[in-house]
Amino acid sequence: MLLDDLRQAPLSPLGARVARDLVGTYLAMRRKTAETIERQTGLLDQSQHPPLIVLGLPRTGTTYLHRLLAEDPAHRAMAMWEWFPVRPVGTPANELQSQRRSVRVMAWLRSRMDRDIDRKHFIRGDLPEECMWGLGVTFQSIPDALLVHTHRDPLACVPSMASLTVSSQQVLVETNNLERVGRTTVDLARVGLERNAEDRAMHPDAVHD
Repeated sequence: MLLDDLRQAPLSPLGARVARDLVGTYLAMRRKTAETIERQTGLLDQSQHPPLIVLGLPRTGTTYLHRLLAEDPAHRAMAMWEWFPVRPVGTPANELQSQRRSVRVMAWLRSRMDRDIDRKHFIRGDLPEECMWGLGVTFQSIPDALLVHTHRDPLACVPSMASLTVSSQQVLVETNNLERVGRTTVDLARVGLERNAEDRAMHPDAVHD
């Protein structure tokens, strides 16, 4: 289904390559993670400090809050290069350094392709970065996590989401269908808010607003 959608999407040559690389990267990451868990028995059973996770709809201030919390020397936030993609425990240092350089270049190129993108969402390879707004999967994967949920008026949030989407895909598509972007953004926000409300009802004391 994903491949069929990609074939029908009005991608530019660059967009087609980026989509191919992303799909390949995440499939490889999933395979390596599964192999690591199978090879290192008991890895997931090791005691860890509960993580503090900031989540919310895009454009609700998650990045600002996440980077503010990351300034505390008592905590550690993953830089963008560390999770794009996440590498299994034991990855050789030279591979990690290669990934760091690649993500740095990718983030820099992104800022050059659309000069307006940094104003909307500033990212660099060495800066903390987050991308999570689903409560359900968090409850299932990390039941003891400390969750902070950000909020913003949807009438301001949804147009901001759409604006960022248009800027982000400016050079990745042949034409930006603004009507489609708008409809998709509204649907994405609606579904996200509805699902999060359902998940919160089942875990009323787990989330801090």
